[in-house]
Amino acid sequence: RRLDRVAVWLLPASAFGAFICLGLGQMTLDVTAACVAVCLWAESRITLASMAVWVGCGLIALLKPSLSAPFLLVALLRTGWKQRIAIVVVYLALTLLAAAYQSADLVLLIRQWLDNGSKVVSSNDFGYSNLNWWLTQLGAARFNIVASLASLALFGVWLLARRNGSVIVAIGAAAVVSRLWTYHSSYDDLVIVVAMATLAHVAGRSTGRKWRWMAVGLLILNGLAGLNLL
Repeated sequence: RRLDRVAVWLLPASAFGAFICLGLGQMTLDVTAACVAVCLWAESRITLASMAVWVGCGLIALLKPSLSAPFLLVALLRTGWKQRIAIVVVYLALTLLAAAYQSADLVLLIRQWLDNGSKVVSSNDFGYSNLNWWLTQLGAARFNIVASLASLALFGVWLLARRNGSVIVAIGAAAVVSRLWTYHSSYDDLVIVVAMATLAHVAGRSTGRKWRWMAVGLLILNGLAGLNLL
């Protein structure tokens, strides 16, 4: 068991995306860690300290909403109203504070943010292997936003249907949705490590041989994909 845990902890360092992430100064490593933490802390006993840690992790995760949105769905559906209200109020307050130092008003800033995002996800020059990129390749880029929001909504329905299930499995599923639901470049491949760790968890704890070997097979496929061998 100890060697299994060591292997899982070594996954981020061995992932191809980690090298690119650190080399380009991207926040994927920090945001991914915060995403996992905010999901794990979602069901913790409410104290002032635990709420402060949870909101702090949520704010770090929100530095990159394109990566953290599925994880935040997991966390928000598993936590109480106090935590939900706290993170929304704090995030809105920080957004207004940041906007106060900009020359443009908040509405224009949000509009420019959405326009720039649409241009990026509709371009063939950026990103790969995600829902927006596939739609663009098919000449259906105008459906990018609708398709992304629909995929998040479907994931939310799935989470509601199994709200009493394992949070570890929910986190692993969120990692897959996070990588596919909208534009990502190679540095965000690091988030798949979370899904790989979940598969390792399932493989180690499953009592059925069929499910255990299925999890091991998927884990190997994920590793080969990360090495560009598939």
